[in-house]
Amino acid sequence: MKHVSEEVVLNASNINMHFPIYKGLVFRKKVGAVKAVNGVSIDLRRGETIGLVGESGCGKSTLGRCLVRLYEPTSGRVEVSHIDITDLQGESLRNTRKDYQMIFQDPYASLNPRMTVFDIIAEPLKTHRMCQNNSELKKTVSDLMVQVGLSPGYVRKYPHEFSGGQRQRIAIARALAVKPKVIVCDEPVSALDVSIQAQILNLLKDLQAEFNVSYLFIAHDLAAVRYISDRVAVMYLGKIVEFASRDELFKNPKHPYTKALMSSIPVADPRVERSRERILLTGDLPSPMNLPTGCAFHTRCNEVFEKCSKVEPEQVQFPDTNHQVNCHLYGK
Repeated sequence: MKHVSEEVVLNASNINMHFPIYKGLVFRKKVGAVKAVNGVSIDLRRGETIGLVGESGCGKSTLGRCLVRLYEPTSGRVEVSHIDITDLQGESLRNTRKDYQMIFQDPYASLNPRMTVFDIIAEPLKTHRMCQNNSELKKTVSDLMVQVGLSPGYVRKYPHEFSGGQRQRIAIARALAVKPKVIVCDEPVSALDVSIQAQILNLLKDLQAEFNVSYLFIAHDLAAVRYISDRVAVMYLGKIVEFASRDELFKNPKHPYTKALMSSIPVADPRVERSRERILLTGDLPSPMNLPTGCAFHTRCNEVFEKCSKVEPEQVQFPDTNHQVNCHLYGK
């Protein structure tokens, strides 16, 4: 049975990730920056899943990598279990890594082809000295294989001997091995067949109920996000533009960008599909190297007015539903 507590296991405050652009080979000169993430704050509770959605290039994966310190944020703070990991280095950082892990999008690229399944799952256990001896190590790896739905008899096989879904199960077992409090799932099902996607989503839900782990679930697929998430954050050009509980967001989207995303979800009933309004966005996604002034979405918005191009919208919170939106339509 899933239980979401009030304990905050991950707190990110005002995260910025700007990648510098240099000109010249010898005398390198900084000429600009790709502003991938701009002032994002998010908190994740114990046992909770937050879905993070948005178009390709909006900064979702970059944010996820900042939260687990695979990228060094340009500015901002990240706390995991009340420990500030932002400036930790070396052994101090390594000791905290067992509390936060990541599952990557491509199971074909995220597993070392030269290592057996046993070595892949055992590596974090050895690094963090989670087992006292080889006998305990073998039993722990075997138990993890069973928990993710694989036979322990496969431990001496190599990644190329498995299907995509099986490889992702191995990656999940590796992430779970050190009993983390937070797992960032970076589009963990997008590279898999549709039938396999459902199995992996159900596996993630079952493991969350068993281990009370928290997920940041990054995805394009809104149906998958709706199925697995407790709260959903909508990201556009490096900013979170809307944040609400799953049911509230899908029932009552407020930001014009969120409405456009929701209108793209296919409906099984052909009569409903034909009759419903489809919101089409015009124009291309602006470059993160040269962000628009005011609201970043105003260049593609169907409800734009003069203020949108000049003033950046502040966050508006609806107290009854804890629904947050950054849009001038709801400002003062």
